[in-house]
Amino acid sequence: MRISLISSLFFTLVFLSFKGIAQSKIPYLNVSDMSVEQVYDHLKSFLLDNDYFVNSMDSNQAFVQVKINPTGKSIFKRAVRNTINFFVVPNGDTGSKIRLQINSEILDWNGNVGNSSHYYKDSGILKAESSEYDDIISRLKDFYDQL
Repeated sequence: MRISLISSLFFTLVFLSFKGIAQSKIPYLNVSDMSVEQVYDHLKSFLLDNDYFVNSMDSNQAFVQVKINPTGKSIFKRAVRNTINFFVVPNGDTGSKIRLQINSEILDWNGNVGNSSHYYKDSGILKAESSEYDDIISRLKDFYDQL
């Protein structure tokens, strides 16, 4: 009895430690040899030049929030709207890091046929492995590499 309790406790701890490791992957882009202020200014230019809808900005916190409607819609899919948070933070002595967080919303309706209305239903934060992160980070990397 005691051995099975110890072994189950051991496997539980191992599982929780792997789960903690899996959750630590946060999407980001490292930008070398640029201050937070420089990266933030270039980020604003990138977002405006690429027609992102800027919802909120805070230069003191080096934070930008944008909303996008991803392309690739089909007849059988509901419309999606993503809210992307960009955080520019220091990374070492001379570099900076752009951290991303994407929240997804799906267009839904209230179910009333006679008096229908549509609204966006919150689907939560996308997992770090989502392709939306890869797409944005790839475009940001290309942009910062050209500077």
